Amino acid sequence: MKILGIADEIADVPVQNPEPEQFEIWKENRHTVAVFCAMGTQWDVNADGVRIHLKYEALPAVERMFPDIPKKKWPRIYNEIRIMEAAALEVIFQKRQEEIDRMNQQQ
Repeated sequence: MKILGIADEIADVPVQNPEPEQFEIWKENRHTVAVFCAMGTQWDVNADGVRIHLKYEALPAVERMFPDIPKKKWPRIYNEIRIMEAAALEVIFQKRQEEIDRMNQQQ
């Protein structure tokens, strides 16, 4: 796994694929959710491969993917993306800490 840049202790953590949680997206949030999902490959990662923030320089390219979204909505979408990013990072860091705690218990 080192060839992929994944530390051995992370590679040894079993992968869990629970059933995806279903949720409703309110109509007024559909554009923001679509843009956030389109930004899914635009995360910067640290040396351990943990996502640390979105690459906002990619947002103009993503914006061009959604010509149906009026330009006047983009400032609001940008702010909502930042809120979603912060919430996602909380979960990412919490899960990472749980992995670290689990590895420490095994030692």
